Amino acid sequence: MRRGAGMLAVGAIVAAMLAACSGFPFTQSVGCASWVAYDTPADATADATAVVVGHVTTRTGSGKVLGTDAHAWTVDVERWVKGSGEASIRVLSTPVGCGGQDPYPDGDPFQDAVGNRSSVLFLFRGEGAWRGMTPLQAVIPATPSGGIPDAWPPGTAGSPAAGG
Repeated sequence: MRRGAGMLAVGAIVAAMLAACSGFPFTQSVGCASWVAYDTPADATADATAVVVGHVTTRTGSGKVLGTDAHAWTVDVERWVKGSGEASIRVLSTPVGCGGQDPYPDGDPFQDAVGNRSSVLFLFRGEGAWRGMTPLQAVIPATPSGGIPDAWPPGTAGSPAAGG
């Protein structure tokens, strides 16, 4: 995947959502995002604003991502692989759903990361907060040595086991 494709996709999503909101004054349309699927964690790293290795610890309220309520999480950062910042950051888990839909129909992947030895988080700085780059490829277990895996874990979008 070419560098910058993810940022281009985010711009297209925002433009589509703005277009979906125009219409007769008494009606409202909600546009849903279509997310980029990265072939490898290295591709996601190339497009990410930041990549951290750390621990997802606690859910700390919510925030808005593309007009949808998103869960907010505290992440204790072991190291910044790309970018820089604090030792503890607040990250919004990008929702899959939009409008009246369940924002996390298969569960919040950040919840699944709580208690992991270490996780790798692929982040984007948007709407004034750190957030997962995509709902399906934002947080994965780190390698046993605390690094970024070469391939997506089984069941992750883009992995051979997920049909990616």
